[in-house]
Amino acid sequence: MDAMARRILSAGASVFMFHRVLPRGEDCYEPEMVTSKEAFADFLDWLSENYQTVPLDVLVALRGKSIDRKKPICAITFDDGWRDNFTHAFPLLQARTLPATIFLPVRFIGTNRHFWQERLWFCIREITKFDNTLELLEESVRQFPWFAPDRRIIDSYVSLKSFLMTRASTEAEEFVEELASTIGGDRISDRAFINWDEVRLMQESGISYGSHTLHHVLLTNATPRTMNTEICQSREELAGRLKTDISGFSYPWGSSNAVSRFQVESSGYKFAVTTESQLVSTDTNPWLIPRFAVSSNVLRSGSQDFEQSKTVLSFAKGVFRSQLLRSKAKRVSRETGPIRIAFIIDQIDGWKGGTESQLHTLIRQLDRDYFEPELICIFPFSTVSLDSFPCRVHFVCPVEGSHSNALVRMFRLAKLIRKLKPDLVQTYFPEGNTLGLYSAWLARVSQIVGTTRNSGPAKRSQKMMLYLSRRVADRWQCNSRTVWQAEIERPGMRSAKIEIAPNAIDLARFSPIGADRRNVIRHKLGLTTPGPVIVSVANLRPVKDLVTLIRAARHVALELPNARFLLVGEGPLLDRLQQQICESELTGTVQLVGAQVDVVPYLASADIGVLTSLSEGSSNSLIEYMAMGIPPIVSDIPANRELVEGMFFIPGDALDLARQLINLWNNPEQASRLSARHRQAVSNCSLDASSRRAEGFYNHLVTEFQ
Repeated sequence: MDAMARRILSAGASVFMFHRVLPRGEDCYEPEMVTSKEAFADFLDWLSENYQTVPLDVLVALRGKSIDRKKPICAITFDDGWRDNFTHAFPLLQARTLPATIFLPVRFIGTNRHFWQERLWFCIREITKFDNTLELLEESVRQFPWFAPDRRIIDSYVSLKSFLMTRASTEAEEFVEELASTIGGDRISDRAFINWDEVRLMQESGISYGSHTLHHVLLTNATPRTMNTEICQSREELAGRLKTDISGFSYPWGSSNAVSRFQVESSGYKFAVTTESQLVSTDTNPWLIPRFAVSSNVLRSGSQDFEQSKTVLSFAKGVFRSQLLRSKAKRVSRETGPIRIAFIIDQIDGWKGGTESQLHTLIRQLDRDYFEPELICIFPFSTVSLDSFPCRVHFVCPVEGSHSNALVRMFRLAKLIRKLKPDLVQTYFPEGNTLGLYSAWLARVSQIVGTTRNSGPAKRSQKMMLYLSRRVADRWQCNSRTVWQAEIERPGMRSAKIEIAPNAIDLARFSPIGADRRNVIRHKLGLTTPGPVIVSVANLRPVKDLVTLIRAARHVALELPNARFLLVGEGPLLDRLQQQICESELTGTVQLVGAQVDVVPYLASADIGVLTSLSEGSSNSLIEYMAMGIPPIVSDIPANRELVEGMFFIPGDALDLARQLINLWNNPEQASRLSARHRQAVSNCSLDASSRRAEGFYNHLVTEFQ
């Protein structure tokens, strides 16, 4: 077995990857990253006997062109530039005159920064000392609307880290910062990484360097523009610091896709290394140089720090496992260029509905240097101008009533998708989430995403189709924890498959205004009498329960006769609500102002916002209230509790709603506190945060599996 393993390893060149070298027994948050100082010394001696150790750029240039099977070439690399690379590894390399390459995350070098994983490990270790550990963790989770409400995620450091590794690195860092604040700071003070003086000293002794990005971000979870900055700028800064060309790049966690590899190649690097366990040969892609991960767990056997047979066998198994996984991996072949996305929706009747407005915002915000969106409407419309669409639009049924047969629609849609050749498809609404998903599957789209934006139950006739479509989809996206909870309870859905993408809002447009401007707006709207102005922005549909709001207005008017209620929206209940207002003698108190192209003036005039919905996924109106600094009173349903604190009323209870409105008006200090808290909370829904989240999500989906 040992002889066979050696023959396997002699068939090509080997690149060995280390992270940390520490004295035996010294603590580290990731044991798989650590090689004991004693094992490292023995491993170097073994390399000297069995390999020709050359600089990494030499090995890449040769790539198996001249293989001596008795003593093949190898290279030594380190990721991250830990301080112990200088204090412990460097002297051992220097004593044996062995070259090595260290890949540096530039903005960590010479600082007291620590990776978020290490800070998380410390926080979890400290927080478990508290009696209310779970409550503290859940409180931190609630601060981030994209965080899935799954207790299994926060069960341990390993599970929490694994979940955060599916997010953008900035989001992971924000969460750890919040978690650290709950324990009064993480208090990790020791310098973790080498400084620039140590970098230059090692450089003078033959150590070479490559880039490991600026901030050690997981590139495939980042936006393509962020990827480009991390890749390009890190090379420029390293070259400027070290006065030498930087030829090599290391993908953090070894994760790459076609976009990142193209950016690495375009930025002037000559090669890039991964974490795949494989030999380097003549046909190895220079932007995907494999490496064998080395740690004490690989080298150690029993009481021995280094055991040759176990080490050789571990590397040979890695080669075999890598080849097996590669043969089974789902390959995504795509040309270099923008990521093509096809959004499929049943119909667009206007951009005022929650789903439609959010889709319009999403498409408009996608960076056209890296994304190429197309919109597919299954059914036609007559009320929306083509000029209002944020991208090119296609119609499956261009004429009202055409192709009433669902199978015909599905095959027409599949034909259109094959013509557009998208890298991924995302679907909305009932038919989009059924026929749209099946059509994308028939068209062999590599990545298919379904979308749910309401927690309500599906119609009986749709349940089986939705069950099957959820099995077809690669991922499923929802806009709140409430919808996430409803989705995982449906047959055929796994929690790991669901992504939470909170609603987006333009915080520059929806922002608090001063008293003077408010008075001017009120005057223009005819709100000249003193007293509270209460606004509700909602479609006039039964689920919004505006009947309860009008009943509550009658009770409020008895105590606050100057109160004014503005109901902004349109819908099938318009005549019924108008009749209710007249019968309740509230014509001067409650006003139906209709649908408004711009709701900001009505929000700006308001003292209190109201949401009476009986069911919500994630209310755009409520987010707008929060952003404008309007203290809201909302129905006590899960989706609303997810967004706001404070003032809730029993759904459908007009008297309870009236009491809450009167109490809040009489307590301006409480209203001010609610406004400040909600304004801070809604920052997670900003256009910038939402577009970064969406672009990172799509970038991750098109990641190729090598």
